[in-house]
Amino acid sequence: MKQFFYHVVYDFHTKGFNKFSRLTAKNLDIMYNTWTYINWEILMRLLRNWLILIVSIAITQFQMHAYAQKHDYIVQANAKSANKISVPEWFNRYDKIRYQAQMSPSERQKADVLLAGGASMLVPGDKKAASCDLLSKLVLRYKTAIISLNALPRNPETLQLHKGYYQYFLNAYQLFSDYLKVQDNLLAVDSNTGQPIATGLIQRKSNLESLERSVKDLDRNMRLQFGISSYPY
Repeated sequence: MKQFFYHVVYDFHTKGFNKFSRLTAKNLDIMYNTWTYINWEILMRLLRNWLILIVSIAITQFQMHAYAQKHDYIVQANAKSANKISVPEWFNRYDKIRYQAQMSPSERQKADVLLAGGASMLVPGDKKAASCDLLSKLVLRYKTAIISLNALPRNPETLQLHKGYYQYFLNAYQLFSDYLKVQDNLLAVDSNTGQPIATGLIQRKSNLESLERSVKDLDRNMRLQFGISSYPY
């Protein structure tokens, strides 16, 4: 590249484009270094502008995607709110969803025993098979409850209870799904945190029980407020 540059400048010089200057090797070096510096600066500016353009496009696309998601959620929420039903009818449908998802007394007792067993539920055998069967049933029930609650009209009067039980079913679904993952692989990690799933299961189960007590209290208070009979199941 340097030799090519010298050749071009020298050719220009000998043809009379620069007859009044004295062309020396030192002058050529200075000219070449200046030319290289200028081109390097231009290249860096072009590269910087290109990177800024790419980042700007990515940010714009992300914002458009986020807006679209938010817009879709608002449209869906408004559509469900527009299909408002009476409070008694809302409780009637909600009670059926809860009943479909809840454990029977015997299932709850079995779940408490299995989940309290710790490592015993991970050892191949009858206990592991029984716990796997129960957990699979619970995961399916909670998934169905999430879908059903999401389809239930969002009445302003019952929105707090609606959101409370939706969160409860979602947390329960995620918790028991993770119990199943640990049964298959004790060292399974959380894809979001990179931490072992097993280390947080006990605390998450305790948090779920606290949330359940909270939403049940809210349920009782709202039934009293609207004159709805107690949960029948």
